[in-house]
Amino acid sequence: MSAHTFKVGDVVSYSSSIGQRDDGAYEITRVLPSDGPEPSYRLRNISEPRERVAQQHELRPLRGNVVAESEAPRRRKAEPRPNPEGRGR
Repeated sequence: MSAHTFKVGDVVSYSSSIGQRDDGAYEITRVLPSDGPEPSYRLRNISEPRERVAQQHELRPLRGNVVAESEAPRRRKAEPRPNPEGRGR
């Protein structure tokens, strides 16, 4: 069982399992419980009122809203700032 990659509010593109591409942006409206081997989502076309259910492999992130953990910028440890007056803390 895979973990969900997307969260509610993420904007994605959708390509159906049968190879048809549905142009346009879709917003994830609900993360569905994992009943099978792959996560599923309820999504809504942003320019139309229709909703559909899609599996994770049918979705691609748009607008850079999903970043793989390995691609996320790593935080550097903060360095102490020099004290211009030469005083201690």
